[in-house]
Amino acid sequence: MADNKEPHEIEKIIAERNIVAANKASAAADEKRETNELAAKVKQALVGAQETLREEIKKANEAIKRGGRTEEFRFQPTSQPSSGTLLTANLTLADGAGPLRDYLVTVATTDGKISVRGQGVTIQQSLTNILQVKREDWSRFLSGMYASNMR
Repeated sequence: MADNKEPHEIEKIIAERNIVAANKASAAADEKRETNELAAKVKQALVGAQETLREEIKKANEAIKRGGRTEEFRFQPTSQPSSGTLLTANLTLADGAGPLRDYLVTVATTDGKISVRGQGVTIQQSLTNILQVKREDWSRFLSGMYASNMR
């Protein structure tokens, strides 16, 4: 007759599987919580980053006018960002003859990654993440954009 005090081998296998499943569920819950916390930080940082960009655009446009030029920067967020993005916006440098350069700026919802595309090509620059972008980064980006498009 078998000893009933010792669990059956199948019960041990089931218990091990339950532990593994519980650990996976716990890890998934932790990952989801961390993702949600990061997304909240990104959303909060976006407000400040947009305001800083608008201030830098205003300063750049004033500097252009003081220099006797007619070019102007414009920043226009779209009303409906594309899927997976917190922000989709057009950043344009134009003069009286029309647009000199038009960029599509997007910010990823979950991690805050900034993507800048111009003429179908992703532009490599110091604007990498909404959580890290500073006033100087926006200023350098606008200055570089202006310098490369002087007519």
